[in-house]
Amino acid sequence: MEPNGVESSLNLTAACNVNMTNQFSHSYTGKWLLIIVYIVVFLVGLIGNTLVCVVILRNRGMRTVTNIFIVNLAIADIAVLIMCLPITLLVDVTGAWFFGDFVCKLNQLTMTSSISVSVLTLTAISVERWYAICHPLRFHSTTRRARVIITAIWIVSAGVALPETIASRTVKTCEEEMLFTACYPVDLGYKGLMIWQFVIIAALYCAPICLMGFTYSNIAFILCTGRIPKESHTRAAMLNGRNWNDNDEHIESRKKAAKMLFAIVALFAMCFFPNHLLNVLRYAGFTEHVEGIENFALVAHLAIFLNSCMNPVIYNFMSDKFRKEFRHQIQNCFRCYTPDRRNRSTFHNDYSVKFTGGNHVSCNMTHSTAAVTHEVRANI
Repeated sequence: MEPNGVESSLNLTAACNVNMTNQFSHSYTGKWLLIIVYIVVFLVGLIGNTLVCVVILRNRGMRTVTNIFIVNLAIADIAVLIMCLPITLLVDVTGAWFFGDFVCKLNQLTMTSSISVSVLTLTAISVERWYAICHPLRFHSTTRRARVIITAIWIVSAGVALPETIASRTVKTCEEEMLFTACYPVDLGYKGLMIWQFVIIAALYCAPICLMGFTYSNIAFILCTGRIPKESHTRAAMLNGRNWNDNDEHIESRKKAAKMLFAIVALFAMCFFPNHLLNVLRYAGFTEHVEGIENFALVAHLAIFLNSCMNPVIYNFMSDKFRKEFRHQIQNCFRCYTPDRRNRSTFHNDYSVKFTGGNHVSCNMTHSTAAVTHEVRANI
C-alpha cells in the first residue's frame, strides 16, 4: 500500500493502534486535558474492576454463574486498560507510534481479543439469564459449565484477533511535512481490511446486540407480567439455599439484576457505536468531507476505555450486594493502614505481669477479645 493511503486505511477498531493527529491534540491545553481524562479513566477502571474480582472471588455466596462471567468481563477490561490505554494516549497526543512491530502486534492482539471477549461474555450472560428465567428446564447452568464457556470465549477471541495481529506492523507515513510512524494491519491491504472490518462489525457488534435485545426483551416481558415458570422459582431456591415463599421478593430481585445487566449492554452499545460509525464513514470515503472528524476519532477512542471503567460504577449504583461488598473491601483496606488508637490504649491498660512461682513470670496481654500469654524465664 502506498504511504499516502495510510490515513484512509487505519484500523480504528483497535483503538491502541490508531495514528490520529489534529489541532486539538497539538494544543497545549488539549494535550493536558486529554492526559487528565485518561488518567482518571485508568484509575477508576483499574481499581473498580480489581474490586469486582476480589469481591466475587473472596465471597463464596457471590460466586454465581452470572458473577463468574462478570469476573471474566472485568479481566478483559483490566487487560485493555493496562495494555492499550497508555499507548493510545501517547499516540493520540504525539500522533506517532514509538514502540516497534512487536508491541504493535501485541496491542492489536490485546485490544481485538479483549473486545471480542467482552461482547461474547455479555452475550453469554444474556443467554444464560434467558434460559434461567424463561426456559429453566431446557438448560441448567453451573459454575463449571460457565468456566468451560469462558475458556472457549478466550480461544475464539484469540482466533478472531489473529488475522489483524499477523498483518499488523509499523509503517512510515508523511503528514504535514513531518515523518510519522503508524501501526495498523497493512498486510491485509485496503480492500481486505475493509471487508474484515465490516465482518467484525457484523459479528462482534450488530449480531450480539440483536441477540441480547431479543433475550432481554423476553426477560423483561416475563418479569413485568409475572409469568415466571414455576420451575424457575424452584431452581432459584435450590441455587440460593432459600425458600422463596414471597414471589414478589423473588421477582423484584430478578428485575434489579436484569436492569443492571441491561445497563451494561446499553453502555457497551453506546461506547462502541462511535468507533464503528467512524469505520463505516472511513471505508465509505466520507471522512474527507466531514469537518472535525479527527476530534470525533479522539472521542471514539475515549469511549472504548470508558466502557472498560464504567461497569464497576454500574454495579455499585444498581446492585445492593455489590455496593455492600465494595464498601466492606474498602473499609478492610483502610483498616490495614489505619492504627486503632482505642485498641492501642486497651493494650497498655490490660497488660499485666504476675509471678507464678519458681523462676517463671507470666505476662498477660489482652487486646479486645484476644488474650495472649507469654511465659518468660527470669532469674529472680
